[in-house]
Amino acid sequence: MAHLWSVSQVCEWLEEAGLGHAKDTFIENEVDGLTLTKMTERMSERMFPKMKDQVQFMAALDKLKLGDSHDAEVRAETPVMPVSPVSPVSFDVILPPFLNSALSSQDPQFKSQGKNKLKNALIQALFDHLSQKTMYPSHTQYVLTLRSTLIRFPFLREKYGSGYDALLESLRNKFKKERRPLVNLEEVFKMKEKYSALLGEMKRIYQIDADKTILTKMGELAPKLLEKAPKGTLKDTCLQTLQSCEDEQERKAQMVNAAIVLLPSFFKENPAFLFVNDQEPISPTPTIVMTGSNPLSSTEVAVKMDGCNMILDDGSIDVSLALAVSFSLFHVYQVHYPKPLRKTLAFLEAFVFQMKSAVPLTVQKLFNSLH
Repeated sequence: MAHLWSVSQVCEWLEEAGLGHAKDTFIENEVDGLTLTKMTERMSERMFPKMKDQVQFMAALDKLKLGDSHDAEVRAETPVMPVSPVSPVSFDVILPPFLNSALSSQDPQFKSQGKNKLKNALIQALFDHLSQKTMYPSHTQYVLTLRSTLIRFPFLREKYGSGYDALLESLRNKFKKERRPLVNLEEVFKMKEKYSALLGEMKRIYQIDADKTILTKMGELAPKLLEKAPKGTLKDTCLQTLQSCEDEQERKAQMVNAAIVLLPSFFKENPAFLFVNDQEPISPTPTIVMTGSNPLSSTEVAVKMDGCNMILDDGSIDVSLALAVSFSLFHVYQVHYPKPLRKTLAFLEAFVFQMKSAVPLTVQKLFNSLH
């Protein structure tokens, strides 16, 4: 079992994976088996400066984890049978000839603004590759596939962010669109029943339709909140997303989402206690979990509490619905507000859900400034 390895055994594994040149770094950081199996894609970036090594490491680590999981299942079910070796996971995408030719010649359409036939074909090829494995790819599977593609065709690398943010967003949107007909999956039905029951309990106890209230009340406050929100990267991202909205209905919905994610900034509170992107919650209290760096264009939205999924993405969940579930969890289960988010939640409680009148002075001042 890899999680029981010593540091020296981890180094032996690195040698076998063709990454022996990183042994000193692993020794310096005391990476034993348990640490190795818990390493994330972001951690790998610190250990391996070169993208090629990062891709190779994460692919080898995924194979190792799959092997451990497979071995454990086989031992539990048929302990006397030999374990079959796990075939390696490939992240190299098989491309149709016309697309491979266009990529090899660095066709400028791939770098142009807006959608076009070649860009759509590339996203389709990436989707076809990943969907053979799962309709719900992990963040690591997305990243390794895109990095492998960028290594083959470096000209695709974007000048900002990770170098593949736009491709990642397009690919995630593709999966979300293709998953919509699959909403009858048993797991999704169970989740829908779970959060529908929760919202129903919130309505029964407090006479509040949480989802509808957020849409109406935050809809009224959203324009002023967005206007007065402190300057920063998150606000810039929200404004750019609003500018790209294709119709007024979409823009109004995104205004609500923007107001929600920007609310903690008014009180200089930690937004990670309200929502996180591409990571696990930092608190056991109800937290919105999203994919991608832009919460307004996230293609997967969930809510977790104490490590458990309270919502799974079914293709229709956005930030406002996730907040309705998150806020309901606090009150139905009587969970104490985390201190780093207390004023944000007090604002929602008093001026969106109208559940109390006594609020901190700074919270009252913000509300007054919006009128």
